[in-house]
Amino acid sequence: DPEQARDSAAEFMDWYESDQSGWPFPFSPLTECTQGGLRPGEVTMLGGWSGMGKTFLLGQMLRCCVRAGARAHEYANEMHGPQRTARTLTAMTGVPAGLIQRKRLAPDQLREVVQALGQLPYETTPTPGWPVEDYCRALRRHKWDVAGIDTVTNLPCSRVDEWDRACVMLADAAAQAGTHLILVSQQNLDRDKDNNPPPVGRDLRNTGAWYQRARVVMFVHRDQESVEAGDGAQLW
Repeated sequence: DPEQARDSAAEFMDWYESDQSGWPFPFSPLTECTQGGLRPGEVTMLGGWSGMGKTFLLGQMLRCCVRAGARAHEYANEMHGPQRTARTLTAMTGVPAGLIQRKRLAPDQLREVVQALGQLPYETTPTPGWPVEDYCRALRRHKWDVAGIDTVTNLPCSRVDEWDRACVMLADAAAQAGTHLILVSQQNLDRDKDNNPPPVGRDLRNTGAWYQRARVVMFVHRDQESVEAGDGAQLW
């Protein structure tokens, strides 16, 4: 089809002549090593053991994209509502999330938090119980530049073939919408018994298709060491 060929050529030249090939990561080395960052229509998998900071890093990534001009959105099927907002406010203001959640803010901290509330960089849709079809419809309808799902581990799937199907559907929906989709995943528990070893691709829970369909697979990990400190061991 000559007309379709002309459209493809124009689309290529728009992309080639643009200064931006993708939305940036919050850390420039990641943007460089991925050849431009979070590209439209592609998928990034973000994995890690429980408590390692996956949700916090997702928020950093979305805020960085918003600062670069992206329309970003977050779909959360765990830890949503005020608790999640408190983490975002902590990142914006430096006020500890624990003080916000326990309502122990000093007057100056409260003023800072209230001011930040009016400047939240993106919205979060609570999605407990959503099937994969609902996420796909939302992506196609809104066509976000960047969107995150925290977590895909909580999708209502039970068999491997259902997980494979969910992975394919989400990747296809992202491609159709032109959205860079960040999927947060828990890890398999088998190796977690070994005191949180550095994660690898096979540790992604439920299906290996997560690893195969993503353009970028990244893990957040913190080494934990016990040291003698005062009356006992301290973890950092």
